[in-house]
Amino acid sequence: MDVTRQSHRYQVVQRREFPFCIIPFKSLVCTVAVAYVVDLSRYGVGIESGQPLEPGFVWFKDRIGGFKGGLLVWGKKTGTTYRAGIKFVPLPRDKELLVQNRIDAIRPLQPLPNPEALISTILESMTQDRTGQKTAEQDQAQPEDLKALRSGEKTPTEEDLIAELRAMLSSL
Repeated sequence: MDVTRQSHRYQVVQRREFPFCIIPFKSLVCTVAVAYVVDLSRYGVGIESGQPLEPGFVWFKDRIGGFKGGLLVWGKKTGTTYRAGIKFVPLPRDKELLVQNRIDAIRPLQPLPNPEALISTILESMTQDRTGQKTAEQDQAQPEDLKALRSGEKTPTEEDLIAELRAMLSSL
């Protein structure tokens, strides 16, 4: 097991195709993609796709590991396919329904209407600890520390993702 990981990854033996909706951080334009689950952990899923995938918000058609959505935090080309990592984002049932309704209302290849609501919902969920309390903001990364999201040299931390979502929200 890689020492930088928070939990063990389990390889998926049977290839399972799954469709999902992705909204890249750069464009906020929804697209539908299909990928295969490669490995699964308590905190996320590794996927393989025939198309390049940019970091952004992901919403699964069917639940994976009990989750409906997450953040695609890294992607890279490996041979003729593309590998990517998705960090699960736990959402309470009411927030999950809100996101599902917003996803159902958007049309593929169209800009996301009112992205602030979706981004703030994800951000709120990510900044709460397991007891539902807000985490300390002084530990959050600043936007200038987000080189990992743009360079692809290392996997961004949760603080990087939170700072990126905050920067996006403030720019809207």
